[in-house]
Amino acid sequence: MVSTAELPGIPMYMLARKNNEEVILHMSEKKGSIYDILKSEHNWVKQTFKEIIGKRDMALFSQALGPLTKHMSGEEALFYPKLQANSGTKVLALKLYEAHNAGKDLVGKMKSIQADDKWLAQVELLSDMLAGHIADEETNVFPAAKKFISEKEAMEIGRAYQNRKA
Repeated sequence: MVSTAELPGIPMYMLARKNNEEVILHMSEKKGSIYDILKSEHNWVKQTFKEIIGKRDMALFSQALGPLTKHMSGEEALFYPKLQANSGTKVLALKLYEAHNAGKDLVGKMKSIQADDKWLAQVELLSDMLAGHIADEETNVFPAAKKFISEKEAMEIGRAYQNRKA
């Protein structure tokens, strides 16, 4: 059974039943500027990883990788190049790419192991890495980007980002 639900501060998401438990399948589409969309998805990531850790839920972790990968590839294709092209945010952009690479490397190590204490430690490490990355984007990167990316362009990037995920 698939249904949709909305939680305060969390974007609309789809739920499916697995062993009588609801699991998140993917983030829904949110309209707005790239900043609004990414913040909404960041909330989803933080909430989902909190649930994964709390339940030691390897299945939910596996399901979350698809939306997380789409999120990262969208940022890398549409948002980060704008940052890299600007001399004031070039180093920030390179740091963001490296953070994504570090996260991907850790995920690559986690795919073949059991949901034991080592797996939980790696999920917690990944969650901490993501939380730091998200905080950096929202407190440093977004304000810096808003200095040279107009609201109109931010809306266009947001539309392109959503179209890419469709």
